[in-house]
Amino acid sequence: MKLFQARIIGGGATFVGVGIARMAFTPLAAVAVHQGLWPTNAPSKIAAFLLIAYAAGATTAPWLLRKLKASRLLQISLFLSSLCLVLEALSPTVGIWLLTRSVLGFFGACLMVSGPILALSLGTPEDRHQTQFWTFSGIGLGACISASLIEFRSELIFMLIPMILLCFGLFTSSLYWAESPEPSLNSPTDFRVSLPKLLIFAYGLDAIAYIPATVYLSDYVSNELGLEVGNELWQLFGVGAIFGPYLATELSKRLGSATALHLAYLSKTLALLILASTEHIELLALGSTLTGACVPAIVLLTAAELRRILGTQLFSWAWSISTSIFACSQAIGALTMAFCFQLLHSYQPLFVAGTLLLMPACFLSFKSLQHQSS
Repeated sequence: MKLFQARIIGGGATFVGVGIARMAFTPLAAVAVHQGLWPTNAPSKIAAFLLIAYAAGATTAPWLLRKLKASRLLQISLFLSSLCLVLEALSPTVGIWLLTRSVLGFFGACLMVSGPILALSLGTPEDRHQTQFWTFSGIGLGACISASLIEFRSELIFMLIPMILLCFGLFTSSLYWAESPEPSLNSPTDFRVSLPKLLIFAYGLDAIAYIPATVYLSDYVSNELGLEVGNELWQLFGVGAIFGPYLATELSKRLGSATALHLAYLSKTLALLILASTEHIELLALGSTLTGACVPAIVLLTAAELRRILGTQLFSWAWSISTSIFACSQAIGALTMAFCFQLLHSYQPLFVAGTLLLMPACFLSFKSLQHQSS
């Protein structure tokens, strides 16, 4: 597999795994409810199944990698994701979507593990800087497209057709491209080698803060600020998500990935603080854009730090475990916040909770930076 092919496959994997499987669900669910296909409580039920399946997929992915290898797992995940989208287009019922979004969640997590592992196994260290940008830009692209779908609300099937074609295109490309020497899922044989715990704890806290930063942000701007204003703010989130990986890569080159990651945590904390404390449209626009930029940036920089600290040989092992921790923390956080929202019926406390969770994440990232500098 050539380097440019690895970058396309890596970016496509994160785009499908997060962009289509998860972020695009927000506008698709809104359209289904608007068209009377679903009751109003259906999206929250399906989203819960999706998150639990994502956690299950991330937890199972290391075992699947050992059995199938990264390229085969990626191909199977893309193929089944494509079939699920076809089934959703043919039968947009709640029961079918509970099944398909669970499958998409499970294999979306597998794509988030296998795609970066496969893409970042090729090239020189300088090449990998660019590869990580292209790979994790898929998250930003998914956020941007999901934001655009909110603006262009058409029939559900017409929103799904481009996703189906893209998924099948990526699957076909992977059959021809992703047949190369496999990166191994090496676990450390030396007991002194371990995951950077501060970095992983911070990533787990960010996973919970991800819920108000994405799911409840989209609900908030659409339901409480009106559809027109909500569309504009969610599109700014998408614009931020497109530029986030680029800014993270540039900061990583100039300041180092540890410093860049600490700045990303500080920026996301500020963004959620803005969302929690004001209803002024200009400030909400700033908070939404900042949040969008930080979502993919933190994922990219965490992967970069893991690769820098542990080396390329152990990156596959570390990334699969980190993704599992992220997904499980997120599922627990989502269920807890859903329960709290049912009691409070207000979005602001959830933004406050996200801010409070990110404060120790900022501290942990700073301590990790100090530890790496000493």
